[in-house]
Amino acid sequence: MEKQTGFRGKGKEQKTGVTGIWHRILMGVCCCLLLGVCLCRTVQAEPLSVDKEDGEYAIDVSMTGGSGKATVVSPTVFLVKDGKAYAKLQWSSSNYDYMIVDGEKILNENTNENGYSTFTIPVTAFDSEMSVIADTTAMGTPHEIAYALTFYADSIESKGALPQEAAKRVLVVAAIIIVGGGILNHFVAKRRNRDYTPHKKTGK
Repeated sequence: MEKQTGFRGKGKEQKTGVTGIWHRILMGVCCCLLLGVCLCRTVQAEPLSVDKEDGEYAIDVSMTGGSGKATVVSPTVFLVKDGKAYAKLQWSSSNYDYMIVDGEKILNENTNENGYSTFTIPVTAFDSEMSVIADTTAMGTPHEIAYALTFYADSIESKGALPQEAAKRVLVVAAIIIVGGGILNHFVAKRRNRDYTPHKKTGK
C-alpha cells in the first residue's frame, strides 16, 4: 500500500512539473508578442493645439545647427488640421531624405531629384527651440544631423505673406499688364491705320 501511494505521488509531481514548463513557455511567447507589438508601434509626435480655424497660414521660422550651409524657407507654410499645428518645411537643398521629430520619422515629400527637400512636420513648441534630426545624403554616405527650429507664434498671418504667394501675385499682375498692353496696342494700331489710310478720289 505504501509503495502504491508513493507511485501516485510521483506521478502527480511529474504532471505538475510538465504543467509548470508549459506555463513558462506560454508566458515567454506572450512576452515576445507584446515586445514585438511595442517595437512595431509607430511613434508619432504630438503637435500643439492652436486656437485657429483649419487651413493654411504663414509663420516665421529660424534654424540653428549643422554646418550652417543649409537653410529653411521663412516664412513657411503653417498648417492647422483638426486644431493641431503643423509646418511645411522647405530646405535649401534636395539632399535630405527624412527628418525625425520626437521619435517620428517623416519622409521627404518632394520626389523630384532637382527639387528642394520638403517635409510636413508637427510643431511641438512655439517661441522656443524644437529639436529635430535631418538625414542628408550630400556627402555620399547618409548621416543624421541635429538641428533646432524655432517657430514664432506672433508671426502667424495669412498665407498671402508667403514668398511663393507674393511671386504668384507678381506673375498675375505681369500677365494682366502684358495682355492689357497687347489689346491696347491692337486698338491703337487699328485706329492709326484708319486715320492715315488715303481716301480714293472719285471722278466727276
